[in-house]
Amino acid sequence: MMNLTHKPWRRGQSSRIAAIAAAFCLGTAAQAHPSVPTVVDISVDTRGELHLAVAHDVLAWATQQSSDAAEDSQMLRQVNEPDPRLDSILAASGQRLMEQMDLLVDGSRIQMSALSFPTTRQVRAWASEHNGNALSCVLECTMRARLPEGARDLQIRLPELLGGSFLSVVRPGLERAMLPVDAGDLSPPLDISMATHARADDVSAARRGGALMFTLWSLLPCTCAAIVAVRRRTHRAHECTVS
Repeated sequence: MMNLTHKPWRRGQSSRIAAIAAAFCLGTAAQAHPSVPTVVDISVDTRGELHLAVAHDVLAWATQQSSDAAEDSQMLRQVNEPDPRLDSILAASGQRLMEQMDLLVDGSRIQMSALSFPTTRQVRAWASEHNGNALSCVLECTMRARLPEGARDLQIRLPELLGGSFLSVVRPGLERAMLPVDAGDLSPPLDISMATHARADDVSAARRGGALMFTLWSLLPCTCAAIVAVRRRTHRAHECTVS
């Protein structure tokens, strides 16, 4: 079993989780377990390294239920487990999340490696910061992958149990992109060519393809005229032979 120690891998991680929790818990103090969305932070650097942070309802996912359907009693039963047992549950659920995610590059699935999974210490800290309530505990699984040289498009699909999600995408030279994805759906293709040295080749290929099509279209009238002329001559020759 993996023994992963959580280390924040990006500045603002705590504030991002706090913002997610505040946005969806505000005004729901009477509810023991308000549902929370899944937020995926995707970062691609100029070396073709991709990092993902999946902020989700950790205890609901550990019970293999969606955030809006998970029963409080089941999640509280996990929280009350001894620390070593809860650590094991959280590590197993983090591994399951990574295995059930689809990360596609140009339509082919690529492998990810784990950086960190939520820990018992983090769950206890969440409960301490929320007046002893550990439910709707939003923590991150972080992963990374190496993009293939020349890759053009990236897509991601989360397990349907995580519900609808929001993707936050950072790529070299582009503004941050934010887009929603329905539960279980594949995200729209995201251009990653600027990080994999594919753009120049793609542009050249597109230009060559465009030039070829222009040439073919420009030759088409001449070709049609030549075919018509040949057919006319053939027809006339045939008439002379018959007569």
